[in-house]
Amino acid sequence: MTRKTDTPTEYEEACTFVEWLELMKMQGKIIDYCHIANESYGGTRADMLRGMKLKRQGRKKGVFDYEIFMLPSCPAFELRVELKKQKGGRVSKEQKYWLRIYEISGIPAKICRGAEEAIDFVKEFLC
Repeated sequence: MTRKTDTPTEYEEACTFVEWLELMKMQGKIIDYCHIANESYGGTRADMLRGMKLKRQGRKKGVFDYEIFMLPSCPAFELRVELKKQKGGRVSKEQKYWLRIYEISGIPAKICRGAEEAIDFVKEFLC
């Protein structure tokens, strides 16, 4: 089955971004990073139960996808990235809310359309 578009999926963009983050980590240009698995759960009963458990444990809608820890000598210690595919992909009101929270907290954050935009954002803060 082939896709109807040449535009990479969000998953493909994420894999590209993570490969680059791994390279930066191996080169000692960032401390580390993690993906916040905050996707919606729905559909099957098991999915809904998992979603309810995660909500009770503090999962919040709209929290950005990636937390990136920079070296102490860099312009910022922590960055947040919400990754969307290059075309399409809606920004939710909750993601806009969290963008404002990060801004108030002094944490550089950006909603990025594709891996290239996310990489360019992180590069702005490399030492």
